[in-house]
Amino acid sequence: MKNNPIVISNEHTSFNFSFLTYINIFLFLGLMFSVGFNLAAVNENKKLAEVNYKLNEVIHVLESKYLDKEDEIILTKFQKTLVDHYDYIKEDNRRKREIDKIQNFITSISDEDLDEEYLKTISTAFYDASEKYELDYKELIAVAWHENRFHPTRKSNVGAVGVMQIMPLWVNRSAEFRSEIGAQEVSDLENPVLNIFGGAFIYRKYYDYWDNKIKDKMMVRKLALLSYNRGKNKVRNLLKQGKNPENNYSIVVLSKLNKINNLEKNM
Repeated sequence: MKNNPIVISNEHTSFNFSFLTYINIFLFLGLMFSVGFNLAAVNENKKLAEVNYKLNEVIHVLESKYLDKEDEIILTKFQKTLVDHYDYIKEDNRRKREIDKIQNFITSISDEDLDEEYLKTISTAFYDASEKYELDYKELIAVAWHENRFHPTRKSNVGAVGVMQIMPLWVNRSAEFRSEIGAQEVSDLENPVLNIFGGAFIYRKYYDYWDNKIKDKMMVRKLALLSYNRGKNKVRNLLKQGKNPENNYSIVVLSKLNKINNLEKNM
């Protein structure tokens, strides 16, 4: 580090700062910037550009007068940390907005009296599962809406369990499912978060299977939904026999998805 102190002065005051003191000032400013990002998410991109511009200006001035190479590296790393923090805040704000939107969807369509904490839990799970398995969360909501109205422990007359009505055979026969979802016992499927992730995992598997065989994306979606309801082997065998595997399930789910899409347009 160069020995020149950083001097800020005018006709009334004069301050000498060490470089470390100056870095502390930067850290404080960085905190203020992060607060600003949280309070003004609407202008996120503009604010990031302004912050970068100001930081580059400061680095340029200090570079010519006060900094050696090591100091420049420290400031550059600080700048990157601030930008990374901004990106994290931006993504976190987006996630919160989407989860709030999901809560509004479920509140609007459910005829169940859902506890507020439970509603927040499943809304978060729908969003996170859709991100993990690269699915439209509205489609997962439509499946859950049709399957069992978002009830966490309800069982069907064939033994399907929970929010997404998952068959016990997935736990009993699929090591991949148990490892991926963390459900080791059939009773674990009554955990709404595990159940939603499990349903997303199953639907993604079926979607990928049909996507590798058929070019028509709408048909892929329908066959994936039918496989979710009837089983992939059943759907495949019916197709081999020249029969239509449609049992009205995909039609109803896609109709519910359309209603959710309409809700979104009116928000």
